[in-house]
Amino acid sequence: MIVRAGWIHKHARWLLLLPAVAAFLAYLPQLGYGFVWDDLIFLVGSNLYRDPSHLREALTSPFLLSSDYFRPLALLTFMAEMRLGGLNPFLPHLSNLLLHTVNTALVTALAFLFLRDRAEKPIRSPLIAGLLYALHPALVEGVAFISSRFDLLSTTLLLLALLADITLEKRGVARALAVGMLFFMAALVKEMAVCLVFVLPLWHLARASERFSLFSRTWWRHVRNTGHLWTYAAMLGFGILYLGLRYSVLGYLVIADPKGLVKTGDLIQHVLLVGRSFGTYILLMVWPFTTLAPIHYAELPIPVGLSSSLITLAALLALLWGLAAWYRRSRVSGSLAAAGALSLLPVVNIVPLYLGGSAFAAERYLLFPWALFSIAVVVGAVEIAGSKHVAPILIGRRIISILWLIACLVCLEITLPRWKDQIALWTWGMERAPESAIPYINLASELFKNNDLDKGIKYGRKAVIVPPHNSCSASG
Repeated sequence: MIVRAGWIHKHARWLLLLPAVAAFLAYLPQLGYGFVWDDLIFLVGSNLYRDPSHLREALTSPFLLSSDYFRPLALLTFMAEMRLGGLNPFLPHLSNLLLHTVNTALVTALAFLFLRDRAEKPIRSPLIAGLLYALHPALVEGVAFISSRFDLLSTTLLLLALLADITLEKRGVARALAVGMLFFMAALVKEMAVCLVFVLPLWHLARASERFSLFSRTWWRHVRNTGHLWTYAAMLGFGILYLGLRYSVLGYLVIADPKGLVKTGDLIQHVLLVGRSFGTYILLMVWPFTTLAPIHYAELPIPVGLSSSLITLAALLALLWGLAAWYRRSRVSGSLAAAGALSLLPVVNIVPLYLGGSAFAAERYLLFPWALFSIAVVVGAVEIAGSKHVAPILIGRRIISILWLIACLVCLEITLPRWKDQIALWTWGMERAPESAIPYINLASELFKNNDLDKGIKYGRKAVIVPPHNSCSASG
């Protein structure tokens, strides 16, 4: 037993790479997949991001899909791939696969750093956190869809920022500069990086050795004593630098195009949409097995009905109460879960999203939030396992974990081929969102390209039948 324990300790660092290997192998089939959806618009259909002579224009202009998207760092990766491999989707798919592999390794490492002083077996729980992230089916869109590079790369940089915040803890200025610079780079990949502003204080709260309230004097004293204040100042400085760069390049900060925005309606309908959006993301994380879809459709603006409104608001309040109860039960894992929930703020339609076809949510937006929730789940499980009152109930937790991961892997392997090509994707989309025009339009277009005119006309007519406001195809 001593020899076995010594071997595990000696090779612990290598064991922590197992979830990353699992992520790579699970998504390996996507290397043979093609371009779909937005890939065909800005990579195949436009010469802007393929011709090296357009480099300056491509990096100093709004992203093709929206005047409010300024994402030069991510676009630079696409341009490099187009330069090396042309219109072959292999390299873009390989890049997405490698990014997901790296993100899985980062989640595993962050879980290990949280648990190394808290768990009796500091290797097993981080491995579970990594596998939860690697194999969760709701991340399939984020990995298999080339255009999800914005979310994948932004997640990589945000996770690196959290890793730097821990590993450079004793070096205040270096830590602040590293976190600030990574935040700046993530913002140049995708605007959703702003969520780090909400996440970082809760991340620090989870790491604190004492229990604090975020609004208490003792918390602010703790912030000063630990050097967190330097980190917040660096983020503020780099945030201002980003806004200045954005304004100097684009000539504005935001131009909201009402044609591409989710239709929110009046105040009550807007609140209902926020509640439904938040609930949808939580449901996708908790139960992905029957909820996945390329289009998450809803009648927009949300119809105001007494029963449906009460159900939506009650569900939202229940979720918020659950997060509060989690925090009361466990400050560490509860703070991480709250950070995961707050990281969803940019995508729950508080500010309307650029989606179309009456879509109000997208699974690719879960890449970073699920990283935080994965760590929160295993940290919470370790804390519960240490409770004398609850531990006897958790005898079967290993079996439950194994069964959950097997179910995730099966669902992932079933869902992944649906992103293989346009026909597979939009046949699935038509099944999952029959009232949205996007599946019919894209399916008809692909059938026309394949000279299947009869079917193309059939689905084209169906696209006309759906409500006109469902036909917008902007994406985020």
